[in-house]
Amino acid sequence: MHSLVFYDGYILFDEGLIRERAWYGKEGMEHVRTTKEPRQSIPTFTETVQLLMLVSQLRTQRVKMSLITQIRKPENLHVKFNVDVKPQNDPDHLFSLMHKVISTQPSWETTLAPRVLLGLWHPRFLASAKAHLPYCRRSYIGNSTDIARKYFWKDVDAFSMAFSALTTTDGQKWVVFFGNITYLTPITALGSWESAKRKESS
Repeated sequence: MHSLVFYDGYILFDEGLIRERAWYGKEGMEHVRTTKEPRQSIPTFTETVQLLMLVSQLRTQRVKMSLITQIRKPENLHVKFNVDVKPQNDPDHLFSLMHKVISTQPSWETTLAPRVLLGLWHPRFLASAKAHLPYCRRSYIGNSTDIARKYFWKDVDAFSMAFSALTTTDGQKWVVFFGNITYLTPITALGSWESAKRKESS
């Protein structure tokens, strides 16, 4: 018995290894549900992107012209999407699929792409991310300041570091350098290039 645990506390139980299971079909992962109510399925990338682009349509009547028109009200256009790209994936296959989903959205270059952050654990994903998703920002996810500096320093917009990496002597230098550290979860912190660059230029 294996379990899938989400950060918000929702737990989904399933038998077998995830990589050995198909998504669709009678025994597919599409049927897995949360143990908490309301019972929820695992959203696909397509469903998540659609949620990010959600707008509600309100019908209103023009007083003078007596015409019915539709007004689109933004709902989730302020939400940013941090995609945790696991190293077990094939980067070219994964990022090409992601591009197909993203590029089908209306005004995706300006409305969606700037809100997507690719969290990369392994440097072999960098070239593919640049080739297939050059419009998405990138971040390094990990627990090594050495790896971050050697492989990701010039190619990412942010660093999502484990707290343990920031307690070392070199980690404390990172804290001072970045200045503005955002604490994402009890075990990770995000340092943004934006604050670091402002600090460098001052």
